[in-house]
Amino acid sequence: MQFSQIKCHINMNKGEVAENLVSLPVNLFLRLLAAAVEKKNIFDENFYLREYSDIREALANKKIASAAEHYYKVGYFEGRFPREILIDETFYLDANPDVADAIRKGNVSSAQEHFNYSGFHDGRQPFRDFSLF
Repeated sequence: MQFSQIKCHINMNKGEVAENLVSLPVNLFLRLLAAAVEKKNIFDENFYLREYSDIREALANKKIASAAEHYYKVGYFEGRFPREILIDETFYLDANPDVADAIRKGNVSSAQEHFNYSGFHDGRQPFRDFSLF
């Protein structure tokens, strides 16, 4: 589950009875979430540095300790990719007929391109049972 999906779920359930909710300070919630994502061991430092020139620069200038630390503390919450995520094109197009239509119309060149530039940030699933969390 991506952070944007978690925020959306929380916002949708604000009206729930209090007994179904747990209240945590935001900084604790973010640290717990980052630790859970880190435990999944999905980070590829070579990809991250190749993909994000600002992180390469920050690391070179010693503004961050490591690319991994940046991802777990900041990058995940910014919606950055932790590694290359290849989609299952059949699954993706079946699940997202609007993308299939955009490809037919020539607005998008491929399902992978759509996922990389907007689908991931929209919370679309690249393949069945995908989760960063």
